[in-house]
Amino acid sequence: MAAFLEHVFTFYFTDRNPMKFQHCFNLVGVEHDIGLGHAFPYQYRQTAAYFSFEPQTGKTAWIILKANTAIRDRILELVESQSRKTLTPKSSFSAAMSAHLAIFEWSIQNFTTHFNTLETQISETAKVIHHTPVSAITDSSNLEQTLERKMTARKSWGRREKHSGLRQRINQAFMTLVSLKRSDNAGQWNTTNQNPSRPKRLELPEIAEIFKFEKLQDLYLMATRINDGSLVLAQNKVVLHDLIERFEHFKELESFSRNVDIDPEEFDIFFDTAKRCVRELDNQEARLNTLQARLERQISLFNGILQYNNMRFGELYAELTQLSTEKMEQFTIKARRETVSIHVITILTLFFLPATFVATFLGSNIITFKGEEASGRIGDWIIDWSGLALFGVITGPLSGLVFSIWATISWYSRWQQKQVADLILK
Repeated sequence: MAAFLEHVFTFYFTDRNPMKFQHCFNLVGVEHDIGLGHAFPYQYRQTAAYFSFEPQTGKTAWIILKANTAIRDRILELVESQSRKTLTPKSSFSAAMSAHLAIFEWSIQNFTTHFNTLETQISETAKVIHHTPVSAITDSSNLEQTLERKMTARKSWGRREKHSGLRQRINQAFMTLVSLKRSDNAGQWNTTNQNPSRPKRLELPEIAEIFKFEKLQDLYLMATRINDGSLVLAQNKVVLHDLIERFEHFKELESFSRNVDIDPEEFDIFFDTAKRCVRELDNQEARLNTLQARLERQISLFNGILQYNNMRFGELYAELTQLSTEKMEQFTIKARRETVSIHVITILTLFFLPATFVATFLGSNIITFKGEEASGRIGDWIIDWSGLALFGVITGPLSGLVFSIWATISWYSRWQQKQVADLILK
């Protein structure tokens, strides 16, 4: 809110006309502007006016620096009504006091409905904050369903992306952990409840769906409006107090009372109405303070719910991590046992492999012995060189093909492990 004439500005007497009273003031009111397309139907409007009065002649002058049409018409109506009558200092000043009261009452008339709207919005938000079953929503089973839905959504989205197979494996691994935890809980449940007609669990919405960041922004926007309202009320109270003191000074001034014969009752009506406006501003200010304290509690509870939800997710992730560690430990023990068995089989296979190869090679009739005519010395055999050549032609390419396939599989396995590691780091 622009700080425009936050106090009544008094013009001092001049030598040309020592009996001319003048001041300038600014009051802020609330108007209902639903037709202007604003999200909030109430907007602040200012009325800034200059007033001068000559007690000797009864001439008054108004300069409306800023005001709405209703205030302009009201002041114009009062001025014209005096122009049609006999112009006297008394009637002129009475009309001036009525114009001041019209501005005073305009400045307080819509604050009640304005703050009622704010209170309604705060109450609607409070219903969500205070009555949402946070404990049920943040229950482990419901959080697991939330994680499973997210993993399923990522799984379907990951198929459209590059390396979707890797993402799918990671998602499947995480969903497996959730399923394992559910199976453990389900086993415990089945031991206590064997009723097959048990109703299905009601799927509750997620915390993120209820407590969105936009709602937190709305709460802070309400806090801003309350703060603006407090500033406006404080400014109006200062201006009204200054104007009351100003008119009390008129009443007590001897030169004024000598030229303007105003009944004390008119002054009393003016002061009572002005003080009633001040009391109304005090009441609205106290109401705003209550709303502000209430809103601060709601914002604190809103943030607390989000923190509690994050804590529950952290606990669930810790449980899943612990479960994953236990399963990995079981897999490691099982793999270690299988590795020992494989090592024994490999050692025995390697031990008999040379003998098996020699027996197979000798059984191919590439090398033949002379039978009874053999002398038993090394080299006393007959080699079929054409068969040996055929053996080499077939065995060499096949061995190269086997080594190539093994090298390709080994490279692909290392590349896949690197991609998984990069994906986890991301």
